[in-house]
Amino acid sequence: MMRKTIYLFLCYIMLLNSTFAQSVKKFQKCSLASSHFVEELPTDFNNVIIISNVRIDGVDRPLRFILDSGTSYSMLSKDIADEIGFKPTNGVAVNDGNERESLKLGMLNVYLGNVSFHNVGFGIEASKTGPWCDIDGIIGYNVMRTCVWKLGIGQTIITDNKKSFRDISSYYQGKLTYGPLVVAGFENGYRATMFLDLGDDGTVEAATSRLKYIRQKKVVTGVGQPYLTMVGSGHGSKDAQSVTKLLEVPGFEFGGKTVKNVVVYTDDNPLFAVDAIGAGILNYYQMILDFPGKKIYSLNIADEYINKGFKTFGFKYEREGNELRIRFLWNNSSAQRAGLKLGDKIEAINNIAVKKLLQTDPCNVYEQFKDVTSIQLKVAGHNAPITLKKEPLFNNE
Repeated sequence: MMRKTIYLFLCYIMLLNSTFAQSVKKFQKCSLASSHFVEELPTDFNNVIIISNVRIDGVDRPLRFILDSGTSYSMLSKDIADEIGFKPTNGVAVNDGNERESLKLGMLNVYLGNVSFHNVGFGIEASKTGPWCDIDGIIGYNVMRTCVWKLGIGQTIITDNKKSFRDISSYYQGKLTYGPLVVAGFENGYRATMFLDLGDDGTVEAATSRLKYIRQKKVVTGVGQPYLTMVGSGHGSKDAQSVTKLLEVPGFEFGGKTVKNVVVYTDDNPLFAVDAIGAGILNYYQMILDFPGKKIYSLNIADEYINKGFKTFGFKYEREGNELRIRFLWNNSSAQRAGLKLGDKIEAINNIAVKKLLQTDPCNVYEQFKDVTSIQLKVAGHNAPITLKKEPLFNNE
């Protein structure tokens, strides 16, 4: 499971009772300015929920935002912030897995379709990476907590009254406690209160300390920095390394139903040991999240995990200025067998210089890796170009 690229909501829980928390409390809530509404929002699903008709004051066109229950504040891309002259000044320290980040917050009004939210706390993303490099921002928990949300693959409906969903009686009802936290568990294993993090592009993440309680069928491992942050001002990220594992387990139970042969993500060096459920869960369950009523309703739609083998070139990269550095390697992958090392500098991709790719659009790098089965890299310290093939981490295809 890939960790999300924004700070964990757990920092919010830890700060609740502190004096500092009170000074930023106004950013953790917003004002719902609409009433008596049922609004269906145009939605794309690319392992996360992307709403494509978000508007903010100062921008006349619709924007694309990720829906993220796992971040306490909403976020705006640096490009959009610069366009509207948004310059937040209220500083806050947040923790994101391996890193401590600094973030400045300000307030904006935001509109999801015809639904208005006023005085929303926003920070600014420092970078755009990977498959979401064309995203304009993030709708965080400070917005989500005000409404009832019906979520599925390609479907997002919001309302201020759960009775608007007439089929809710066919859903399994559970508790949605402050966080947001839900109860779930593993077949022939433990059950726990888990963090519902819709900004995470995986399905299930388990803390390393839990692994002794989980029966495992297959395991693959990797080493390095497993994920990046969008805040971009953390300390020690280039030195932080962890052992990451993907585990195939017999089953994962959520909402009274079990999905078989689920692949679970874990790493041994998070700042917070957390069990989490990501947006990938929507492949198996439709959800109604009643944040005001503290209830979650789920409807099982598939009982077998969709395992495509986790095809990969075997590495992850980080953009550092106008450079790309390899920051993570899967063991026994195409990249590792080719001799790539953590920290290696990628100079060209498919005979195109990295600097040239980055000059025009940060998405250009990601597009080189998208929908291809092989790729050629020029790497500093290697005399000849390196050709990598995309291979499954799990040999099940």
